[in-house]
Amino acid sequence: MIKYFISCLLLLSVINAKALTLNESLTYTDSIPRFIIETISTSFTETKVNVREEDEWAEIVKKRAALAKAGDVDALHQIVTHYYFGIGVKKSLDKAIFFAKDWDFSQVIANASITSINPSYAEDILSKFEPSSLVALIGLNFIEKASNVDAYKYTKVSKPDLIQLLISNGEKGDPIANYFYYLHQQTEWKNREIAHTMLKKSADNGLRVAQYKYAVLVRDTDPETSFKYFEMAAKNGYRKAFSPYGIRLYDQKKYKDSLLWLTRAVAFEGVTPIYFEVPERNSYSEAYLDAQYRLYNIYKKGLGIPSKKNYAEYIRFQFTPYVYYRLYKYETGQSKMHKDGYKYDVFDDWYKVRIDKYRKMIRELDPNGVVLDAYNRGEYFK
Repeated sequence: MIKYFISCLLLLSVINAKALTLNESLTYTDSIPRFIIETISTSFTETKVNVREEDEWAEIVKKRAALAKAGDVDALHQIVTHYYFGIGVKKSLDKAIFFAKDWDFSQVIANASITSINPSYAEDILSKFEPSSLVALIGLNFIEKASNVDAYKYTKVSKPDLIQLLISNGEKGDPIANYFYYLHQQTEWKNREIAHTMLKKSADNGLRVAQYKYAVLVRDTDPETSFKYFEMAAKNGYRKAFSPYGIRLYDQKKYKDSLLWLTRAVAFEGVTPIYFEVPERNSYSEAYLDAQYRLYNIYKKGLGIPSKKNYAEYIRFQFTPYVYYRLYKYETGQSKMHKDGYKYDVFDDWYKVRIDKYRKMIRELDPNGVVLDAYNRGEYFK
């Protein structure tokens, strides 16, 4: 046990120093735009319009309009704010929408996905997108940032109009409007039910991030519906859905069908390009480890395909140290919780389920500590 704990403590630094080589089939071509759809609600709040610049507004608006037309995202958000609220210019929703149309929203749609799985997806979604939905989101986030008196006089009567704009566009079938409304409403506890309704509408209208999030939302209460939406998101190319969808197929004993999605999950799960550079992987995420574990069993036991025991062994040596590390994190997390005096059954149960799962994995993957010994000798990454 002492050897196990010491190894786990050292594992993180070794992982960082010697990152796993990604699957050769991995072709990561999807760019990460500055504003991505999962975090778009908070990211847009970075846009600021200083309402104290009144004497300089004419020149500022002129410069921001030129920058926006040239493709500057920050300037685009600012100029939309100027025109929607009438800050330094005559208030005009039409002008705000005119500038919103200039943003290449397809970048956001492509993010966090594998576009080759459903090449027509972006076109389908963008055909339903109303640029005024973007205006509404920028406006709502500006209101949340408008804490000073000068800004308040511009925003105090605008919030209901902006929300109604999202609702109207959502009723027209714009899934992005529904999703924006969901993001806005979920921050207010009293509106969680409305937020979840909007999320389902967005999912039903085809937005894959909404399909994934709705599947997660109902996973415990309605497993069949959850499976349906995980399937929709995965087949639309949403990366985070590959692992849960593949795992569900595996657990239903549809091993041959699960193989494709588990392989995709292992190739893409936890992979994040940092500033457009080489992708990095979080190889000790639960989604990654759970997918690898099932792939290992498929190849070792020949589930749905002829067995490939040599490849199964390769998988075992590659991911077992990460299972040790994940188990260590959960065990120390539970221990710290007890040490600090927290006694919540729900948290204890949460830790127990995961600790039991990864202990069981270790018993099967490394019953004699062979992989851990190889790791200690520095042979793990060879």
